[in-house]
Amino acid sequence: MKKAALVAALLGGGALVAAVVAQTASKPIVVGSSQPVSLASGKISDGNSIFVQQQIYDRLMEFKPGSTETEPGLALSMRANANSSLWTINLRPGISFTDGTPMNAAAVKANFDFWWDDTKPGFFKSGNSIVPDIFEAYKSGNSIIREVKVVNGLQLTVALRQPMANFDEVMATGYFGIASPAAIQKAGDDKYGTAAALPIGTGPFVARSWQTGDRILLEANRNYWKRGLPKAPGMIVRFINDAAARVAELRAGTIDMLPTGALPYDTLPTLRGDPKVKAVFRPSFNVGYLALNQVAQFGGAKNPLSDQKVRLAVASAINKKQIVDSFYGEYGVTNGYLPPVVMDWSYPKNRRDYVYNPESAKKLLADAGYPNGFSMELWYMPVSRPYFPNAKPLAEAMAKDLAAVGIKAELKSKDWGAYLDDVDAGKFQAYMLGWTGDYSDPDNFYTPLIGPGTSKETGYNNPALFKLLDDARVATTKAAKGEIYGKVADILFDDIVKIPVVHSRPLLAQRVALEGWVPGPLGSEPLDEVTVK
Repeated sequence: MKKAALVAALLGGGALVAAVVAQTASKPIVVGSSQPVSLASGKISDGNSIFVQQQIYDRLMEFKPGSTETEPGLALSMRANANSSLWTINLRPGISFTDGTPMNAAAVKANFDFWWDDTKPGFFKSGNSIVPDIFEAYKSGNSIIREVKVVNGLQLTVALRQPMANFDEVMATGYFGIASPAAIQKAGDDKYGTAAALPIGTGPFVARSWQTGDRILLEANRNYWKRGLPKAPGMIVRFINDAAARVAELRAGTIDMLPTGALPYDTLPTLRGDPKVKAVFRPSFNVGYLALNQVAQFGGAKNPLSDQKVRLAVASAINKKQIVDSFYGEYGVTNGYLPPVVMDWSYPKNRRDYVYNPESAKKLLADAGYPNGFSMELWYMPVSRPYFPNAKPLAEAMAKDLAAVGIKAELKSKDWGAYLDDVDAGKFQAYMLGWTGDYSDPDNFYTPLIGPGTSKETGYNNPALFKLLDDARVATTKAAKGEIYGKVADILFDDIVKIPVVHSRPLLAQRVALEGWVPGPLGSEPLDEVTVK
């Protein structure tokens, strides 16, 4: 079947489809992924949402393809004062959003307000927002962002409560695409970026439709400010959660690439045995962890996990090395720290990991008053992510290890968006989740995972540790940062908040007819250079 006919079949017909298909002689990109939670920038934290947003929005700064090095985006420059507490942003002239409204300093300030200013009437405080994780709070709280001010049409300043030397890198992350303020105002904060109110950016592609539970259709932005891009006439993002189904469709030629999440490693022989597809690996820049909720009461009863001895028993009962060897082979490692191995300069000098010791786990449980163990819920993710390509079998392996010491783990899962909402609300007793780095600083693996903005997730609130994170953020040398982060890592190891299970090299795949894709370590990237023969 020709690609144009295939696209028409996938989309189900209609006048818009006919217009798009007419442009597909050079072939659109068909992507297999999972459904985004939202396409509202600054209101999300999940990789599925970030991937689609990368195609629709541009950011103030961008990451160079395949790297963690930044380059100018919508901003020609972002310059800091001497202590990095005041940033001056100089914007490119002559750029418009795809609704025709201008991208200027007022528009960028409006985006900061959309992300951060919860004192603004109508502000929608998304439970999935990354803002309180990275900047510690919204405007009404003790946010790192203090003030955003327009200087002139193409210049604005951002004043910070404390120095932040990597603020330009933060603005390059996929969370903070610059959206049309007019589109946000028209839709309302709570509706913008949904299937009912599609997003508007300045990026390489324009969102044309979102069929909930099925697919998103993107069309090339023919007025894109980067001359000659995008190279593809459009993109269809199909929602296919099951990894085996994704691979089957890739091999059948009905999708072109699998750029998000990750595939189970036992699919490698299948991929390598098919001359029309190829396996692709991202560099390792992630962590998959098991989080333990430490609140005193859970479900109306005493929470055993509130006791540090019980949490250590859980960590001692799980054979992490065997799990990683079995499910990841040479493409995963386990250790005791949240930042990936590439950041081992931030690890303590005396490195530790939780030792698999079932007998020790039983003794710890007995000492804590649970000689016969206890029951708990263990939640696993319903989607494929880079660190946990298929979470359920890993959850089953952990539950089996826990059962051997008397801990009966009831496995549960639910819709991805609801899963993330419940994590943020602290509704899970124990759960699997992870993180792919957004920029090359250990702070990005600490503040979003165990910083002040995450306290509700697990009941963990350690002001002394939060102070160390602030100190590391303003340290001026790598050696000074490393010493502080080593202390952070030691505290977290002893407190047992989120047990690091794996740092993986995510397995992805593509058709050999697809060209121009350079997978980087950060989890996703714009596909403006990608073509399909």
